[in-house]
Amino acid sequence: MNNNLTGYPSIDKPWLKYYTEEQINSVIPEKLVYDYMRDRNKNNLNLTAITFMGQEYTYAQLFEIIDKAADALLSLGVSEGEVITMLIPVCPEEVFLFYAINKIGAISNFIMPATPKEKVCAIMNEHESRFLFAFPFFLEDEAYIYDNTKCKNIILTQGIMEYKNTNTLVWDNFLSMADKCDKKGYKTKKNPKDTMFIAKTGGTTGVSKSVMLSDNAFNAAVDQIITAVKEYKTGDRWLRLWPAFSATVAAAAIHLPLSVGMNNTFDMLEDFKDFDNLVMKYKPNHLELFQC
Repeated sequence: MNNNLTGYPSIDKPWLKYYTEEQINSVIPEKLVYDYMRDRNKNNLNLTAITFMGQEYTYAQLFEIIDKAADALLSLGVSEGEVITMLIPVCPEEVFLFYAINKIGAISNFIMPATPKEKVCAIMNEHESRFLFAFPFFLEDEAYIYDNTKCKNIILTQGIMEYKNTNTLVWDNFLSMADKCDKKGYKTKKNPKDTMFIAKTGGTTGVSKSVMLSDNAFNAAVDQIITAVKEYKTGDRWLRLWPAFSATVAAAAIHLPLSVGMNNTFDMLEDFKDFDNLVMKYKPNHLELFQC
């Protein structure tokens, strides 16, 4: 019997009895999520990092596109601490942008696909966001966004469509801007305790609120899970079916499997009746199923 207990959980930390010594003594590295994921995959460059709609990217290709997207963001004039808003579904560009934005010290602001244009503008104005990455299907009114925000550029992440404003780019055109970057290869020195991701509360107690999360918060959550769950192994397949508008999805279904060196496989779940078909199709070792 421990006679040194004070009766104050904040001091006694009774939850520690559920953890191993390895978990208790593990030191969580303070670094960007970009660095954390990249450092853990130095020996996994030939493994598959992403599978989407029959297309695969190795970890080497993943890092190449992330770095190119980071240079393209700098060419657009994105600055450290700037909030980048994204209105995109489950797709590779989601992952590329998550890490590219982090690499240059900007902040990811994912919002739920199919959010009404008025709400998109309100969110962008709240954070003075000048850049919107959008899937064409969810871009309700291009002109309305430009007219009601300080938006400088809209970048369409999938496909090619007609657009009226010359500031609207398609993904390939965006990536080509990396060649014009005068800070090619730049990586921020921002403090990993600073904000890197903006999450939204559910709004159950009123208006949805923004929650600022840091690199340390993401890395701590992932590092603790990796230490605790020995079943997560390099080369496993992780199936993801929901976009990253939730911090839970971004941390546990993007950053976690990629930090372990898994094949982060994703598809769009339009109807829950198709769930079993997707599981049978991909035969994942692990999966993320999130319903809002």
